[in-house]
Amino acid sequence: MNVVDYFKPRKIVLKNGLEILIRPLKYTDKKELLKFYSELSDDSRVKLFQNYRSLEAWRTMRIKKAEVYTDGLIVDFKKSYSLLALVGDKKNFKIIGDGRFFLDKNNMKAELYLVVHENYRHIGVGGTLLEAMLEILKKLKVEEVYCYISKDNEAMLKLIEKHGFNREDLEEVYLFWRRI
Repeated sequence: MNVVDYFKPRKIVLKNGLEILIRPLKYTDKKELLKFYSELSDDSRVKLFQNYRSLEAWRTMRIKKAEVYTDGLIVDFKKSYSLLALVGDKKNFKIIGDGRFFLDKNNMKAELYLVVHENYRHIGVGGTLLEAMLEILKKLKVEEVYCYISKDNEAMLKLIEKHGFNREDLEEVYLFWRRI
């Protein structure tokens, strides 16, 4: 299965008039993806990687091992499916959002992951990526999707609740889930 079979690239005009391209991740996106993640603020890193890495670990990894981390983000196309939000043209583009999902071994549940560049938040990029991922998951006949969100990530909490997810309160994060 390849996400390209379920989602064709499309241009979207956001509410502020910005035109973005939503398309599946390609192996050739490695350099731009590395740049995208290296530009995240410390606050975004804490919210994004709260349960996986400490901020200090992220800083060390970013400086010494960022390319290894990026390889892990983009090469496992059998388990991870990603859509990117881009601005610019085919030759000179910038990644402004990364939305991905990870399927369980039975392809019945999917964990969602979504990050938007700080300069492009609150204009519809995250919602557009989320809707595109849900569209693909519906085509794949996935029954349930879920995500973990830091309790202080207010923008993501609003976005995910707006899309009909149920909330479960865990110790440091909220677990959101919904049936498709």
